[in-house]
Amino acid sequence: MKPGIGIVAPKIYYYHDKKRIWSVGAKCHPITLEKMRGGEDELDCGQWEHVMSVDFLTGCGLLISREVLQDVGLFDERFFVYYEDHDLCLRTRRKGYELLLVPQAVMWHKVSVSSGGRDTPFERYWMARSSVLFFRKHARGARCLIIVPYRAGSAIKTVIRLVVKRRCEAAYAYLRGLYDGLVEKATTR
Repeated sequence: MKPGIGIVAPKIYYYHDKKRIWSVGAKCHPITLEKMRGGEDELDCGQWEHVMSVDFLTGCGLLISREVLQDVGLFDERFFVYYEDHDLCLRTRRKGYELLLVPQAVMWHKVSVSSGGRDTPFERYWMARSSVLFFRKHARGARCLIIVPYRAGSAIKTVIRLVVKRRCEAAYAYLRGLYDGLVEKATTR
């Protein structure tokens, strides 16, 4: 890889919808650190054909040199699933490296197969726990005054959505994940 490039990733399609984009990376909001929509679920009509610099690349398909990993560090194992890629990308950018989407490289992803699917108790628990760990690790100073209420509102919205959909077991798992993320010993590695 060229000097200054930290991570590269392909354009990723849904496995079961060969021309529908699952990920082309994303930009992140400078204050909330949330990923901003970027191509998800779009039918690929050639709109993502150029190499571009992004803030986030999904962890299912990354190319990273050993030198970058030695400088930035490996995936933070505390996350287990979800947000581990967001954390790695943020740490990589903070070290001054660029993240690139290389759409000439492509892959197809069986989304959420390992977690049992979207809104399962497993997926909701780990998504909640990892999100709390991520924001505890990276939200500092005045940024917390925006992130904490924003994330609290997002959590309330998620629980209501799950209850309305009669996914009460998933809602309970989500709340348990939030709690476990809050009480886990904080580190800033």
